[in-house]
Parts: sequence; C-alpha cells; structure tokens
Amino acid sequence: MRYIIICEERGVFLGTHEKYGFFSEMDDFGCYKAPSFNGADEAQEYAEKFLNGNKQHKYIYAEFDTKENYISCIDMIKTGYGKHTGHMIENLPNYDDKTIH
Repeated sequence: MRYIIICEERGVFLGTHEKYGFFSEMDDFGCYKAPSFNGADEAQEYAEKFLNGNKQHKYIYAEFDTKENYISCIDMIKTGYGKHTGHMIENLPNYDDKTIH
C-alpha cells in the first residue's frame, strides 16, 4: 500500500521546492503524478512537518494498492479522488503510435 497527501483546499500534494508545497489546485505545474508515501503515518508526519506552516489545513491520506512511488491522476480518479486532481489530467502524455485506422 502507498499513500498520497490531499489537502481539502489545495488539492493533491505534488511536491516541495525551497520550502514551498505545491498542490494540484494551484497553477498548472505540468504534473500528472503525485509522490506517495510508505504509510499513512509517514504521509501525516510529512504534512505536519513541512506543509502546515502557520495555517492548519485538513489533509486526507489516500490509500492506493500499489508499490509505485508516484500515483497517476487516472488512479486517483478511479478511486474517487478526481475532484482533487485539478489540472493534472490535462498533463497526461499523449502517445501517438502513427497507426492508421
């Protein structure tokens, strides 16, 4: 099992850069996958340590039956977390295999 962090106000946690947390409801960062954690406790500890700052946000620690380090927005939608994905679906790679139908 792997877990991702979802903020009720800001969407899916996408990562940090220079002490700032980035989420899917913010501007479009080109991400379609989110980093995952080994357990809900690990995800919660990370959120409390690095993401709350002076504000208290409500987080969901969503569980996924996978061993993947990054969870695709498609998997988030399939498990009922689609409303939190923001712009992520727009960033899915478009594969063109040049097949003529």
